[in-house]
Amino acid sequence: MDSSCPRCGATLLPVDDSPAQFCGRCGLPQLRVSEDAQVSAAALPLRTRGGEGDGSGVSPELIDWWLALRVIALAALLGTVPPSLLHGALTGGLVGGMALIMMPLLTLGVLSVYHRQRPRRRMSQGVGARLGGALGAITGSLIALVTGINGFVLRYGYHSQAVDDKLNEATNAMLAQLATSSTPMPPELIGFVRSPEFLAGSYLMGHVITLMLLVVAGTICGWLGGAMLRARRQRGPGV
Repeated sequence: MDSSCPRCGATLLPVDDSPAQFCGRCGLPQLRVSEDAQVSAAALPLRTRGGEGDGSGVSPELIDWWLALRVIALAALLGTVPPSLLHGALTGGLVGGMALIMMPLLTLGVLSVYHRQRPRRRMSQGVGARLGGALGAITGSLIALVTGINGFVLRYGYHSQAVDDKLNEATNAMLAQLATSSTPMPPELIGFVRSPEFLAGSYLMGHVITLMLLVVAGTICGWLGGAMLRARRQRGPGV
């Protein structure tokens, strides 16, 4: 039985008793798929052909970061704004500590909301750890931004020395504790510790340490929360 080219309609003549591989008129390759291959492709589960039946065609292994980042941003605001409104929290550096205490609850809230909005996406320890780490990073960055703006406004807007006084108090307490040791500190080192450069560096280093602690705490809490939600899903809602 003669076949025709799907592009130009020319009759494809067999070559050496074999079907033609190319069209003699337009040169279109003549690709053929066996019936066995078509049956095998149709028998593949839907999950291996793109998605898990949610209609999006996206692998359930991937995180929907567009949704996740919106949920994380809201949780970061909840972990930063209320502590910042307390008297002396920004100048005293207490916001980071309060956010660290709230991190388990915030992380579990992020995972729960994300899992409820994307129930067909896979929830695991790895997914929870990544979401929790992102929450810690965004919360720490937001705390540094809010604290920096507050310090700038107090220093150059209201000419307040509140932040400097807190840093000087911490420095004096550290020097007083070191003075009780058997080895006295040289005057050059004491002068460097009291210098504005050291105070500014310690202020920035405090934010870096807070950021790292929040990322670590968020990652650990996310790992535990992901494991809990995964186990709950495997047991079923009625268990």
